[in-house]
Amino acid sequence: MGVFGWERLITHNHSLEVTLGGAKIHVCARCSGAVLGVSFALVLSALLGASFAGTPFAQMFLPCVALAMPASVDWITQSWGLRESNNRLRTCTGLLEGAGVALLSLTAASTLAKAGAILSVGGTVVCLGLLGRRLRTQAP
Repeated sequence: MGVFGWERLITHNHSLEVTLGGAKIHVCARCSGAVLGVSFALVLSALLGASFAGTPFAQMFLPCVALAMPASVDWITQSWGLRESNNRLRTCTGLLEGAGVALLSLTAASTLAKAGAILSVGGTVVCLGLLGRRLRTQAP
């Protein structure tokens, strides 16, 4: 366990080791990719002057979900024991997922609608993944 006992929470059993100020910490590969994806998409849209504020939410929802889909499929298939993922794939799919979340955040919709969309899609993915883990641990 880490210094605060949070290491398991932030690494999700697959981590990247990062050194900050001489201290080595472990961070989740997919979550790190998602943070980088959000950051990259927001900076790129600002540099390019791209504005999605006038774009209807419904028009941006499916492309944003499509960007998040590889991370979802990677996690669900791994949770169900159908295949084994690796940190490179987790980071890459996290980048796409983060970009999708960032683009969704830039659309012309209320914060409640955006949060509802993210929680609905994310909640479905989490439920499917946890169901797979549960079924795997109960298998004879």
